[in-house]
Amino acid sequence: DRMWPTRCLLSRANLLKFNLQIKSLIRQGDIVHARKILDGMSAEGVKPDVVSFTNLIKGYVANDDLVKARTVLKEMKKFGAKPNVYSYNTLLQWFVAHRDVQNARATITEMLAQNITPDVVTYNSLIKLYINRRDIESATNVLDEMKQASISPDLTTFNLLMNGWIECQNPQKAKEILQSVIDQGIPLNPTVFNPLIDYSINQNNLQEAMQVIVQMQASHVSPDVVTYSCLIKWFMKRNDTKGIHRVVSEMLAQRVAPDSVFFRALMRHFIELQDFSGAVSILKAIHTSGFKATSAAFTLWVEHYLKDKNMSAAMNVMKEMANMRAEPNTALILTLFKDLIDRQDREGCNRTLKELSEMGVSYPWIAAAINKKFT
Repeated sequence: DRMWPTRCLLSRANLLKFNLQIKSLIRQGDIVHARKILDGMSAEGVKPDVVSFTNLIKGYVANDDLVKARTVLKEMKKFGAKPNVYSYNTLLQWFVAHRDVQNARATITEMLAQNITPDVVTYNSLIKLYINRRDIESATNVLDEMKQASISPDLTTFNLLMNGWIECQNPQKAKEILQSVIDQGIPLNPTVFNPLIDYSINQNNLQEAMQVIVQMQASHVSPDVVTYSCLIKWFMKRNDTKGIHRVVSEMLAQRVAPDSVFFRALMRHFIELQDFSGAVSILKAIHTSGFKATSAAFTLWVEHYLKDKNMSAAMNVMKEMANMRAEPNTALILTLFKDLIDRQDREGCNRTLKELSEMGVSYPWIAAAINKKFT
């Protein structure tokens, strides 16, 4: 059959298309339509494969529907699609979330019975489950199981165990694990060091935190935004604005980009101090360094001032935002106009639109919505 290779390629292309649709719907939380697409694949001459079903299992697990997730696992056999380690690892996440050791263990036993070898993700899920149950000893014992199964722990394994010991208020054990990872020559990243830095800061021990950072740099690992967020927490607790500036300056000098979590924590601190000029000073330094402030940083201030019915101050925030070329998002624009619309203040809406336009901020859709509201 000369056409067989062509038909085979077309079939694979169609399968990929359906699987991408199912995956996209699962990400959107639309399990109903994802199920309909899988059910309709056969009518299109496409046979669902293990990826199709595993994506569906993921959706049901996210929907907290264990019964349907398990049903899909059994269904696979009818279509000749054999479950693999990813299918079972996906199902395991339900038991991890519900701290169900018995069924998690039963699932791993079922895997082995079907000659499916558990991988590092399987064992990491088990470790996470025990840590969720505050059973750090059992979590640590999983390492022995991994060794017997000839499965090498990865960085996630050690991160989980370190965080587990820190949650149990035993940072010394976490340090021992960190030293063990360093001694083994395992490639490191900041996520291994950050939990210890954060713990030290929460314990008001800056010296200990700095020692971990020195250890981090000695291991040729550069601090990331989470590292700097931990450090900045120390200075925020003490209302030390100069210290905050120093940390931000160091962070920018190392070309570490602030993220939305960083901005929110920083802005909330300055809002508590009622210090908008201090916040602007930091945001300008970030802007001058070539990084963009997220709209979330400004939204917090706008919400704060609107709560106090201070529209003038809120518009001043918008002006600073325009100066730093930060793009307001839809949520921020709606927040700005909500109170005016609720109060039927058409004049205030038009005045605000004009001021925004003078700043170079134009949203025709909000102007159209306001005109519609008041006509």
